[in-house]
Amino acid sequence: MTNIYPYVVDTDMFAGVSFVALNILPKLRKKAVAHRIYTALSKNEEEVYLPWFAYWLGVLLLCVPGVRFKGWLKSRLMGDGMKTMSKNK
Repeated sequence: MTNIYPYVVDTDMFAGVSFVALNILPKLRKKAVAHRIYTALSKNEEEVYLPWFAYWLGVLLLCVPGVRFKGWLKSRLMGDGMKTMSKNK
């Protein structure tokens, strides 16, 4: 089994998603994601984080003190789940 942990991919599933983190790191290209998943499956990798440094960003977030601050930081960077979907669609 291979676990894939992707960031936002440029597909219809994420159409209309808008949050601050997209200004720092744009959506991943679907061909690049598909290629990386294929490579991971062929090599029997257990976990794949896309982009590769996403794992370390998670570790870094664990080092941030205070639950309230972590929540605030996540909501500022990543929005509020489905509420970040554009209503223009």
